[in-house]
Amino acid sequence: MANAIIKAYYSYCRVHMDSCYEPSKAAASRKKNFKRLIPLACVAALVLLVVNLLYDVECDDQDATMNGLHIVRWAFPSTPKTDNENARAPLFADGVQSVDPTFIRQGMLCDCNFLATIASYIIQPSGRRHLVEMIKPQPDGGYIVTFPGDPSAPVKISALSPVELSYYAHTQNKEGATAGLWLPVLEKAYGEYRIEHQSLPEHAWRCFKHGIFEARWTSTPMYPGWGASFGSKDNVAATLMTGHSVSELATSDYELGEFGLGKRYATPRQVMSWFRRAKVMDVFLNEQNASLLDVSSGRAIATATTEQQTNSTQVGLRNKHAYSVTGYDCVNKQIYLYDPYGNTDYDSVDGKVIKRNGHFILTLQEFNKYFSHLNVEKVSPNVSLASI
Repeated sequence: MANAIIKAYYSYCRVHMDSCYEPSKAAASRKKNFKRLIPLACVAALVLLVVNLLYDVECDDQDATMNGLHIVRWAFPSTPKTDNENARAPLFADGVQSVDPTFIRQGMLCDCNFLATIASYIIQPSGRRHLVEMIKPQPDGGYIVTFPGDPSAPVKISALSPVELSYYAHTQNKEGATAGLWLPVLEKAYGEYRIEHQSLPEHAWRCFKHGIFEARWTSTPMYPGWGASFGSKDNVAATLMTGHSVSELATSDYELGEFGLGKRYATPRQVMSWFRRAKVMDVFLNEQNASLLDVSSGRAIATATTEQQTNSTQVGLRNKHAYSVTGYDCVNKQIYLYDPYGNTDYDSVDGKVIKRNGHFILTLQEFNKYFSHLNVEKVSPNVSLASI
């Protein structure tokens, strides 16, 4: 009897002792699994870092798809151009007549957002006059540019060098000659403004990037105008030119996708489209139409971006690019667009290629299929471009 009691006691203790050790065993197992995940997490972080470095392009020279390993400039130094015929051009070849959206030609910088904004801004005569007044030549050959959206922070830039002009945007009038230096001057001033207004994380990131690829541990790009590319993914340029904020409207294809799965995060409208897609589509079109009414009346400026719309290349448009909205037909629901490169050939739905030196027209339905976002200046009922 005593032996039976002792055996039962030892059995009871063994069971409870094991249960006491089980949490520590589980913790050890979790710790072991965590250690296994550390290398995978490091590899994933490294891949993400490399991808972000390669995608953060300021100039075509930094595009790995075009230049391969030559983007590592300290290992593959290149000799920039030291002569440019436009270096001796006047600021405005023909006064305010030199300022025309169709004269804009994007250069090697990845700042289509800024150039599209400028093109939209100078559609109206008031915008052209204001642009001329923004730039003040200085005795030393430099310029002072005062952006309407931040008049308390005028930007002083030096004279444009031939090397800079080989990278910056330029103007080309109907005769094929330069319309003046006003566009590269604005581009350089905007780049300088963006350089001076970087956040601390932006300073750190660009210092790291320039150190890796150029052996320059500084957040300042190779040339001031390259800073214009810092605004490739925001609407600061529009705010700086107008003093107003911007409404960013996603297109139906970007937010909903073809099968109710958009290109970013899920939204209530996306979920609603699973059940009532036609009704949700009408909401998108009505929202865009209401915003574009201010554009059609000349009261607001607007730009449009393709971003992740890979199907845009199928009709001759550029992927990850910004276009100027030059007008809107509210009766026929057609949007007028302009490519800052000045050479877009849009292949319409019926197969007819439309060549208009960068100009083309889309219905709102087509626009929602090939574009990602519509960015429209927010204006109050009593504000117009002429009063900026």
